Amino acid sequence: MFVFRVDSNSMIGVGHMYRCVAIAKALKIMGKEVMFVCREDSDVSMLQQSFLPYRFVPSVRLGSEEAINTLKDIMCELRANVCIVDSCDIDNTGLKSLKEKCKVVLIEDKLYEVMDVDCIINPNIYTSKLNYENKYPNNVDLLLGMDYSPFIIDA
Repeated sequence: MFVFRVDSNSMIGVGHMYRCVAIAKALKIMGKEVMFVCREDSDVSMLQQSFLPYRFVPSVRLGSEEAINTLKDIMCELRANVCIVDSCDIDNTGLKSLKEKCKVVLIEDKLYEVMDVDCIINPNIYTSKLNYENKYPNNVDLLLGMDYSPFIIDA
């Protein structure tokens, strides 16, 4: 199972949710199970329209110990082995802690710092200028550039 940890509300743009929904739809076509975990103040209308399952968690900073422990508990409960995180609200400490329970994929737009994850997705056109290959170890999968830009499909 793939768990998506993403939020969308008046302060957080819908783009994070949009690209996660696109990836989730592709995973479902491949026969995989998905679950979205969102803050209780998130707009989940896109998930509802796409018939994608979701669960709310308290609206606390994603990088907080409380939020990470809640997410880890959900991962264990669902027996999920991959968590896809699309948020600027988490730091390396939180990601490293989450990685103790599952594989972690981070979707990001800029290389602010090197994160302890299993995979990075940055679908932006300018990724070659960010020098990911020289900053990340070889065991981290790097999915960089427009070839990895998710878009909504009808299925």
